[in-house]
Amino acid sequence: MPLPATPAVASYSLEQPSAFLQLAKDEAASPVTADAPGDKAEGDEDDFDYGTDDVPAAEQVTIADPWEPFNRAMFTFNDRLYFWVLKPVAEGYSAVLPEPARVSVGNFFSNLRAPIRFVNCVLQANLIGASTELFRFMLNSTIGLAGLFDPAGGEEIGLVRQDEDFGQTLGSYGVGQGFYIVWPFLGPSSPRDTVGMIGDYFSYPLSYLDPWYVWLG
Repeated sequence: MPLPATPAVASYSLEQPSAFLQLAKDEAASPVTADAPGDKAEGDEDDFDYGTDDVPAAEQVTIADPWEPFNRAMFTFNDRLYFWVLKPVAEGYSAVLPEPARVSVGNFFSNLRAPIRFVNCVLQANLIGASTELFRFMLNSTIGLAGLFDPAGGEEIGLVRQDEDFGQTLGSYGVGQGFYIVWPFLGPSSPRDTVGMIGDYFSYPLSYLDPWYVWLG
């Protein structure tokens, strides 16, 4: 009796899967020089670096890729969307807004994500990280003018942002990644991190200004 076929596998970084739409902001944001501490945008993260950076073998894990045809199609879709739509928009954004303004915009939206980072630090029993995020949010929301600046991350204070999310929280409780998925617009993910994105959504303040169920009628 023939054995059942083994699902395809994919090499998948243990790093948190990235959000595809973040790439437009990364393209628009220019690097900030090292002699200006505290001015670097919190949101200037390399969130679309899958397939571009070499990840050491020790930091990789091989997981099943049973949706390989779907994933390949979605990867192609995202790739075309980036080069035909998002990259031109990002370049236009970069041309219109000077670098200091782009940095402030990135800081503002990253500051809004502080509740996500704080909640997940608490859920992971990372009290130092939670207190760091709490003080960062208070300082950047007041002295930093509603998050437009990042005085908490400057050399004088040195409070480093805690990049925690709900997907990582699930992982800390032993939930496995599952199989490999590439979502349209969002990029590579897994069942665990897909659930994590939903959890992060409900921790994001802007989600309550225009909640998802409003769009459903």
